[in-house]
Amino acid sequence: MKRAKDSNQYFRNKKVLVAGGAGFVGTNLILRLLEKGANVQATIHNKPPQINNSRVKFIKSDLTRASDCQKVVKAMDLVFMCAANTSGAAVIEHTPLAHVTPNVIMNTLMLEQAHNAGVKKFLFMSSNTVYPLTDYPVREQDVNHQLYEKYFPVGWMKLFTEKLCEMYSTKIKNPMTCVVVRPGNIYGPYDDFEWETSHVLPALI
Repeated sequence: MKRAKDSNQYFRNKKVLVAGGAGFVGTNLILRLLEKGANVQATIHNKPPQINNSRVKFIKSDLTRASDCQKVVKAMDLVFMCAANTSGAAVIEHTPLAHVTPNVIMNTLMLEQAHNAGVKKFLFMSSNTVYPLTDYPVREQDVNHQLYEKYFPVGWMKLFTEKLCEMYSTKIKNPMTCVVVRPGNIYGPYDDFEWETSHVLPALI
């Protein structure tokens, strides 16, 4: 019972940055963090926020610029890295490198600036594209670097950032706790449901 209570209080009054506050994951995360009593700041880039809440401070930022990354992580306790140049399989089919350069830059700079700012914990949204194609449900340890060919560029971009998270967590003298999550085929409110750009389940819906 005590553990459940502590868990419910974990985010209360913590200063939390949600990078990618206009996206599907970021929007839903903001709403959940507000329920938990967090003080939320969120970045937006080209898209406006999908929610209007006076308790959230939205900052227009370009996270491919070190100065913007430095500004948004300042004084934060926790950082959720949900910002990404992302799209569905149709876009990847025609422009397979579209998600490589901007995401590598954003992820690298955000990790660097969060560490410099003394952020206590950094969460990175990876992807199930890091897993091989199988005919059985994969487990965390099943990553073997034999990626599905169509997702090779984006999968390696995610794996590279996972390794960066490992470096900041375990390979330096003043580590920063990093958490990696690998969602697969998630969908829900505030998602992209446009046929040309969405992921498979929203496209089907």
